[in-house]
Amino acid sequence: MNLMFQELKKIWDPVIIVILLLFTLVYYALFSGFFIEYFANGPIAEEEFKLAKGWFKEYGSTIDEQEYKGLLTQLSREKEHFSDALKNVPAAAENGITTYDEYERMLDSTDDEDAAENAESGSAEIHYSRELDQQIRNGLDMTLLYRIQIMESTAEYLETRFQGKVLLPGDAGELRPAEVERLEELDRSELKFGYLPVGVLDSTTGLIIAVVIQIVIGVIILLSPTIVRDRLNRVQGLQYTTKTGRKILSVQFLAAILSGVVYGTATILFYGVLLFGKGVLDFRGFYLMSMGYIPWVNWTYGTYLLVIAGMAVVISVVASAFTVFLSRYSQNYIGMLLKSVILGTLLIFLFAMLPIITRPFFMFNPMSFNFHTGKIELVLLSVLFVCSLLPLGFSLLRQGRRELA
Repeated sequence: MNLMFQELKKIWDPVIIVILLLFTLVYYALFSGFFIEYFANGPIAEEEFKLAKGWFKEYGSTIDEQEYKGLLTQLSREKEHFSDALKNVPAAAENGITTYDEYERMLDSTDDEDAAENAESGSAEIHYSRELDQQIRNGLDMTLLYRIQIMESTAEYLETRFQGKVLLPGDAGELRPAEVERLEELDRSELKFGYLPVGVLDSTTGLIIAVVIQIVIGVIILLSPTIVRDRLNRVQGLQYTTKTGRKILSVQFLAAILSGVVYGTATILFYGVLLFGKGVLDFRGFYLMSMGYIPWVNWTYGTYLLVIAGMAVVISVVASAFTVFLSRYSQNYIGMLLKSVILGTLLIFLFAMLPIITRPFFMFNPMSFNFHTGKIELVLLSVLFVCSLLPLGFSLLRQGRRELA
């Protein structure tokens, strides 16, 4: 226990702690802080969050066909409010725009020349004018327009699900057997009526990438000097002359992994507190279904966050194991620095960038490149975990078999 305490004390050197704190502040200001500050990125996303929270309180994590009628009633009320607001915009009344449907028809006629031709033929009475559109927008509370647009897209999304298909039939030819099977499973499940805002998943994915990158870099900063320091201070020669002294290597490995887990956990808790402050826990009961994304798993968003947090802790173990192993076989700080750069690049490329492909974790999207298989993230993480621990075992075995100096 005394040896463990001494190794932990060496790892958590005051200078290293200061460097980690500076790194965290700079990294947050330049990268990760964006996903916290702009988790609801834009006024449309903010309104989508508010609507989804309200629907969850009224309907639960899914909206069935009966509840869908309530959503349409709400949409009608919002359109009435929009029509009332148009009365306060003189330009709208002057151009014959008194309802939302008329305003929408104007927006659909984006080509003035074609719209004018349609008007002459009697197929359209209103044609698009950028100036008029701007005057209307300036005279309205834009949240009215955002709410209607969000509710219309949600209604269209649900209508497709009520038809019994998670995806349009035209997309089915692009799917692999595993994906077709998953879609058929969802077609039989109430999960397909979930409506988690896509912005929540996109912002969560961006934050996941940022946090994993920070954990990898932070662990490398923390642990790179672990054993190199002993080599440069000529401590190893004395330690390795006895069997008892050789046990220090296993203690160093264990202390390094423990330190990496502490740093990774602290980082996750730090961002978790900030994220919860944005009201993200309100979505914890939502099924992991969203427009554009199909989940491989039947989790809620709350479960999803817990799994991602656990994966980030495992990543801290992987980064710790690889870093301390490289430190064991580095002659000086420069050599360790070069190895650290390569290690960080590989880990970030292999895992932190994975959500860019899977979009996001545990999802597939037929309209983009993906691995066409479920839970590939856990498979890759397991492989990395095993590969990170094997070199440590090899190093300890080799050290134990060496002849005493």
